[in-house]
Amino acid sequence: MQTIAVFVLVVIGSFAASVWVTRAQNEYLKIRSAKLGDPGPLGTPGLFARYARDPLLWLRDVVPLWRAQTAVLTTVQSDPDVEAARRRYNVRQNVSLLVYLAGLAAILVSAAAGR
Repeated sequence: MQTIAVFVLVVIGSFAASVWVTRAQNEYLKIRSAKLGDPGPLGTPGLFARYARDPLLWLRDVVPLWRAQTAVLTTVQSDPDVEAARRRYNVRQNVSLLVYLAGLAAILVSAAAGR
């Protein structure tokens, strides 16, 4: 029962961390778009529909999309507002990774203790 409670807490904490990171990413992209102009979408509008029809396409396309997103999010910006938003997003992303790893460790420790 303890392991289930830990799992539920980890899921809730991971969801909260994901929302926290996504809000910072959206804020950064909005500020960047307003200050520097809209770079356009990283994918096409029908991309999700294509992946739903053939999930193996995602494996082929994920690397260029990941590289494009990484380039947008890791390039140091000359505008101080855009750079501050980018740094805020990167910090939140790193903190959320630690939350996910700590949650995984908590689940493993709880499962081992319950044996």
